[in-house]
Amino acid sequence: RGAPLPAAPGGAANVEPLRPDHQLRFPRTSTSREAPLAAAVVEGREQASRALDAEVAGLDLPDLLQRPTDAVPRVATLRQDLLSAFGPRAIDDFVSTRDLRAGRLAVAHDGVPLNRPPPGDLYRAVRDPASPGRLDPARLLELLRRGATAIAFGVDDSVPELSRLAGLVERTAGVRSGANLYLSHGSHPSGFGPHWDDHDVLVIQVVGSKRWQLHRPNEPAPVLRHSSSAVSGERWATVVLEPGDVLYVPRGWGHDVTGCGGLSAHHTLPIRRPTGATVLAELAAAVPPGSRGSSTLGGPGARDVAESALARWHAALPPRPSLQMASPLHPTPAADAGLRLATAGGIAVVAGPPGADAIAVALGGVVAVVPTEDLPLLARLVAGHTVDPGVLTSRGTVWRDLVDAGALELQATGGTADEGASGC
Repeated sequence: RGAPLPAAPGGAANVEPLRPDHQLRFPRTSTSREAPLAAAVVEGREQASRALDAEVAGLDLPDLLQRPTDAVPRVATLRQDLLSAFGPRAIDDFVSTRDLRAGRLAVAHDGVPLNRPPPGDLYRAVRDPASPGRLDPARLLELLRRGATAIAFGVDDSVPELSRLAGLVERTAGVRSGANLYLSHGSHPSGFGPHWDDHDVLVIQVVGSKRWQLHRPNEPAPVLRHSSSAVSGERWATVVLEPGDVLYVPRGWGHDVTGCGGLSAHHTLPIRRPTGATVLAELAAAVPPGSRGSSTLGGPGARDVAESALARWHAALPPRPSLQMASPLHPTPAADAGLRLATAGGIAVVAGPPGADAIAVALGGVVAVVPTEDLPLLARLVAGHTVDPGVLTSRGTVWRDLVDAGALELQATGGTADEGASGC
């Protein structure tokens, strides 16, 4: 094992990891300092929603998310040029060149609901045990022809266009998303069999066709391991997805998927939102040891604890690095690089007496102490705008510390920087 990297001189005093003892709340619209942050969160959601509508016509995700128990499936259309970016070439590149060991690939077969490790002979033979685990495409196709469904996780880590789309979903809904790839062949039923998910899902069909039989949920907002795993017998509709179709499946809606012949591929983007269990866990943790707890859970402080639970969930969402960011190793950023927020846009305020010169905020899994004079700059970032990277040298060290923590990043916009002089 290598030695750890040396600590930065002086440490990152302005930024620290988000801890369980941090009491959080959402920015208050009633205070002059926090109101711009609260407005920026709304603006950032709206800006991301408009960008998402431009890429997926007819979706209107905010409308769907405002109706968590009565939303119904909806079919939208992916922008045509994105279909080629998500389609056969991108899939072939991903499957043929990425190391898909260590849990990156799973196989479902014969209606088994849990993911299975793929067969060992699915990978190409290698001489060096440390070599990447490349799939053998011919063996993968043979496995699919036998009725298996192959699932590759985290495709958005390798396909910039998918990462951007997942990022728009995250900023629109204030959630953590991603993209998984499902591959099947022929007219076999899905390897998972009929089932439902405990989160909303966007399905993007990119190769071939699939028939989706959709069933209404057995109960509103079902929870895995607490609700019946069976799909209801009330069939709502049958939808055949063609390349470029985007299907929104609300939480709890049963689906039974069958191929239409030939190779089929689709990406799924999960939309995982906080649930009542999120709040209850935080409320239970707030009960003093040895107390009965009922008065605490129903007392006047319960509302604050519930708000803290939701604020923590949003503030703990990890950053989504851009796959087209400016090189962090280059001493001089590109002339047209911009500093952007790499988180889903959720921000919380650390509760406590407000300081006159600074405010502590939580975002991207860290807590940062931001000078009051820099709050307008933070609001612009939360609203989805990029700012001049010159702030890294002209303002306080908190901005450099946030870059080091991954909450901020330099995003390349096409320019290049001069190499400049180097030496010892």
